[in-house]
Amino acid sequence: MNLVDKPLPELSIQEYRDAAKWNKHGEGTMREYLAKYRNDPLARAVLLYDGSELIGWALLTPIKYESQYAVSTYARRVSKVYAQFYVRTKYRKQGYGSLLMKEVLKHDPRPNVSPWNIRSGAFFRKFKKQVTIHKDERVWLR
Repeated sequence: MNLVDKPLPELSIQEYRDAAKWNKHGEGTMREYLAKYRNDPLARAVLLYDGSELIGWALLTPIKYESQYAVSTYARRVSKVYAQFYVRTKYRKQGYGSLLMKEVLKHDPRPNVSPWNIRSGAFFRKFKKQVTIHKDERVWLR
């Protein structure tokens, strides 16, 4: 496994393409935020590769952006970044999401996250003392 952690402006063309390809597409905001914050040195990508194949990644964007989805006033006080995660389906439940979270926690000990379904809620529940979750998204933490 190879972990790449760098500001978005420093991503290579291939790293950027890999990240843009693997996300929730129409259901999430990773692709949109990747493009929107492409030139922001405060935004970061954490990419996890198996050889040359991207198996998962996390996108960290600064909380300072007021219009971000699911970033409450409380989250702005306790979190530095809004963190979004994606692990390809065939690699889930193998600890790769936790590896990404471990790296994200190096940048922010209380990142703001938004579970989008019960499965992602179960993942974030493992880190409930380390993440900030918007109250509207807590429904997924059953």
